[in-house]
Amino acid sequence: MKSGKLLLLLTFNYCFVFSQTDSLEYYKTTGYLNWNWEAMVIRNNYISTAIVPSMGGNILQYDFGIDTFLILNPLTYGLIYDPIKGESPFSQDWGFGGIETWCSPEQWPPSPVLTFGKYHDTLLFRTADSIILRLSSETEINTFPGIKFEKQITVYKNSTLIKYQNSMVNDGANLVNIGMMNVAEVQTQHAFLEDFQNFRVYFPIRKNSIFGSKCVRISPFSKAFLGEIEPGIYGVEYTPERGKVFSDSPEGWIAFVDERDEQTYVCLYDIDDKAEYPDLGANTEVYVENNVNFMAIEAMSPLVNLSPNLDTLVFTEYFASTSLKGPILRANLTGAVSERLHYDSLSHLLTGKFGVFSKSSIQLVYCDSTGNILEKGTIYQAVPDTQILINETVELPDNTAFIELRGFDFSGKFIDIIDVEDFEEDEFVSSLTSQEFIQKAANKILFLYARGELNISLYLEKDDFLKIELINSAGNIERNLFSDNILSGKSFLVFSLSDLLCGIYIVRISGKDYHQTSKIVVFE
Repeated sequence: MKSGKLLLLLTFNYCFVFSQTDSLEYYKTTGYLNWNWEAMVIRNNYISTAIVPSMGGNILQYDFGIDTFLILNPLTYGLIYDPIKGESPFSQDWGFGGIETWCSPEQWPPSPVLTFGKYHDTLLFRTADSIILRLSSETEINTFPGIKFEKQITVYKNSTLIKYQNSMVNDGANLVNIGMMNVAEVQTQHAFLEDFQNFRVYFPIRKNSIFGSKCVRISPFSKAFLGEIEPGIYGVEYTPERGKVFSDSPEGWIAFVDERDEQTYVCLYDIDDKAEYPDLGANTEVYVENNVNFMAIEAMSPLVNLSPNLDTLVFTEYFASTSLKGPILRANLTGAVSERLHYDSLSHLLTGKFGVFSKSSIQLVYCDSTGNILEKGTIYQAVPDTQILINETVELPDNTAFIELRGFDFSGKFIDIIDVEDFEEDEFVSSLTSQEFIQKAANKILFLYARGELNISLYLEKDDFLKIELINSAGNIERNLFSDNILSGKSFLVFSLSDLLCGIYIVRISGKDYHQTSKIVVFE
């Protein structure tokens, strides 16, 4: 700050001392929640999760505190279905619920052996900090013959994050074009209240979507599909009308919110903009059911050609939860944002509202236009079951170009940047109409380096051949990142730089019509 001090400290609505006892518990039982299935149960301070090997190795519980996320069909409790005999929970009813993994393009009913067959289970790894379960299916003989699944589920101490790694293996004799979809069937009312307005889904939409000006495809129409409720964010509010919305989302996250109880559940997954996706290119889908009141949030993997002899596709999704009310505007492995970090130059007030997924620390960092840190703010403790409210009066250090809110785990390791207040971007955008922004934004390129990845988001006024190079501090080309044609409009490029040494680098982008450079800072 110009004065070297914060004028008012961050304010939080909780004590800075962690009061809970750290724990990570695992056990197997046949009497869990009156399901009458054998369940593999893992609990920590914040979440309870249970996996049922005899029902497709699926996650049938993921509860945040006392809040219930998933819906189950009690008519299926204790039943074991034999796919060989044609038995199915989908024969006379809507299914069994929970988080399921299906093959795509979608077949109905889903693959019997893979979706609700018996899985072999193993406690693969257990320490005081994490537990890993592995579940393996038999080989499918019906809808996708020759395919088998292996699931690896990791639960962490002091965290609501669950890593859900799905591997699809071609154990058959033929080449298969195939993908995966994770389907989470979720609650849409509190007990018998039918208070559907309290249950919403949020996800980011792509402005130059393949689905046209509405940025999504709907089939059929439902009043549940609210449209773009915030810039770049699509909203769905449960309505008992059957329908589905399809999105070619630019970012891999989708958030389900219990608005009454201010509980947010987020699914996080990777998006590959160059890959082929099912359903005419959708990577994110939301299904609304009215026969039974629930929604399904669906994350899609790309379609790939799997060769015979055990060729494998791996699709990883994270489930996470935090105490936060919608709308959700951004999410990553650190947490979620319901009010973006914002600095008012007149009042000098810095505000924002966030939720974290793990016991962690957050810190405001003030940077200049080259990414150099001008000043670090005080580190504050954060926990998933309490919102983080920032309401701070500050004087910015000279030459501040942007403010980052960084997240660190309980050991002090950097996780990700939760949010950024970028003054140059604010000034650039505020001075233009929306059409001018599209036309002139070719000169505005945003860089973000986090978790070993360099993300470049840019607009082009017309098609161009771009070359992207990474220059080190000695002025030498560290590596050639990209050399190819880019179509007009918005593009998002991701490069893995996890092996890069710490320091400052120049990203140089050159094309036929313009040249652009920017600095990135690589840090631990």
